[in-house]
Amino acid sequence: SSLDSLCRFTSVSICCKVMQGMAGFYTPTVLTCAMYGAPGVILGTCIAFPVVKHISQQAFRKVLLCVIAVAGLVCLVRALG
Repeated sequence: SSLDSLCRFTSVSICCKVMQGMAGFYTPTVLTCAMYGAPGVILGTCIAFPVVKHISQQAFRKVLLCVIAVAGLVCLVRALG
């Protein structure tokens, strides 16, 4: 069920965050960047939910493949240049 999946996801996420904290991954710089990025993530999520209902799965896949291709090209250009 979706509730079971949510509980599993939440418990795994909490465990990961605790282990990352114990490993020292949460520096003041990381926390500051996360604080500045959080409003954008929340706003993007709120905008995405109503928009998703109007996008076909095929169109979404095409856009996603284009984004992945562009990201791959950027990585190649940066690695070679």
